Amino acid sequence: MFTIYRSSAGSGKTYTLAQDYVALALLRPDYFKHILAVTFTNKATQEMKERILKFLHELAHGNNDQVAKEMMNRLSLTSEEVQHNAHAALQMMLHQYGRIAIKTIDSFFQQVLRSFTRELGLRGDFELELNSAKVEEAAIDRLLQDVGKDDWLTRWLVDYVLERVDEGKNYNVVTAIRELAKELHKEKMAPYLPQLFVLAEHPQVVSDFRQKLFVQLAGLK
Repeated sequence: MFTIYRSSAGSGKTYTLAQDYVALALLRPDYFKHILAVTFTNKATQEMKERILKFLHELAHGNNDQVAKEMMNRLSLTSEEVQHNAHAALQMMLHQYGRIAIKTIDSFFQQVLRSFTRELGLRGDFELELNSAKVEEAAIDRLLQDVGKDDWLTRWLVDYVLERVDEGKNYNVVTAIRELAKELHKEKMAPYLPQLFVLAEHPQVVSDFRQKLFVQLAGLK
């Protein structure tokens, strides 16, 4: 069963989701080891952990009648059972704090990737960089290092610079490539990236296509 909460920012999503988490923990105190909660930010992650532990602490000491009544009705438990289970769950979570799986989306997918490094052909010590600008600069640096070594790349860059000069544009190829890299990161480009990766393996096809495109454009002028 899926439960969907629709709400705007600041309307109490963390409070509601923390209660859902606590409800699962009260059913079986060690069940928190099997719960995965995913949030957007590190701040939200910490806030949810603190909220869950606060709820359990209050329930264990009988200090939150409102939440206690809600849990009793929701789980068909007596007041004593709620208090006992909350105490047991709180003790287990504090003693095994590292097993509380409340993560950001980014950290969750990093964990998934690291679980499949061998299948993905990645080294175990790889780093996942989420700063797109930094990744772009590193990729451009690597590209320029191959100039003079890769004949096709060198010829393409020279032709590209000459084309920009003919069009009266800035001949600084690094600036142009940086602008192109930013376009590739836009959401609208996502459907075309797989095809671009395939084309990148066949530079002559790309070159021939560009020539045909220039001929067609010239005919439209």
